[in-house]
Amino acid sequence: RLQHIKTKEILFFANHHGPLPLNSGGIPGGPSTASALLGQVTHNSQPGDAIIMAGDFNADGGSVTIRQLECRLSHVAWGEKYSGVGNIFANVAFSHISHGHGKSLYGGNSDHNALEVFLDLSAKHPDMTFL
Repeated sequence: RLQHIKTKEILFFANHHGPLPLNSGGIPGGPSTASALLGQVTHNSQPGDAIIMAGDFNADGGSVTIRQLECRLSHVAWGEKYSGVGNIFANVAFSHISHGHGKSLYGGNSDHNALEVFLDLSAKHPDMTFL
């Protein structure tokens, strides 16, 4: 959890590296993986936090894991490599995502592309506050 010095607003940031094989959710499966991720967010964040969860989920937009996460968080960015297994989720309304659904950045020494998205975190979606 990070706190802005001036506004005192708090950002909860989580990074996830998903299980293989791709789109499987690993041994427990996609629904269990999504539930475990959301459980960790609920356990470690506090009401009112801006929430961002990012990483190489090893799951694309058609997977059960991603579809389950989309029920609680806005899917604000996804990559192009490996059918979009790099993802960013946040508890902001879609209207507060600037420049569309992010963009892929190329270069560096990774087999994945970096993602860039601009979010207005002051406008957290009221239906997506974790309690």
